[in-house]
Amino acid sequence: MRRRTVLSGIASASFPLLAGCSTFEGTAPSYRLASVVVQNRDAEEHDVTVGVTEGDSLVFLDSGVASSGEWSDGSLEREGGLVFEPPLAESGEYAVHVRVDDGPLRSVPTEGVVEDGGCLGVRPTVERGGGFHFSYVYEGCAENGA
Repeated sequence: MRRRTVLSGIASASFPLLAGCSTFEGTAPSYRLASVVVQNRDAEEHDVTVGVTEGDSLVFLDSGVASSGEWSDGSLEREGGLVFEPPLAESGEYAVHVRVDDGPLRSVPTEGVVEDGGCLGVRPTVERGGGFHFSYVYEGCAENGA
């Protein structure tokens, strides 16, 4: 029950602020969103919330705990993380937004996305010490549009 309350609070407090922001200057590229995989290289677990908007509509919202990375002698032995698979079968002008713990809401820039009909995976990464960045992975699309 607590999780639903937190999600409702985040959705009502944060995502309406994004209305009109998903296009970032001009038209956002249209792509199929295959997955959002939070990669955690920090030694601590993190609460992560992912929202996906299309235009002014919130089309996906979920949260969970990204497992911690494992470090040994100052080297990353195993990356932790959490996988989100938004049930979005169609291409769209999606904007992905991520919040880690109680930090700022971050919107994934889409300037470098290529519109080639492929599926895109978004990889938000939490670095050791609090750094944060995004990358993209072009993935094969699931059969039958799912």
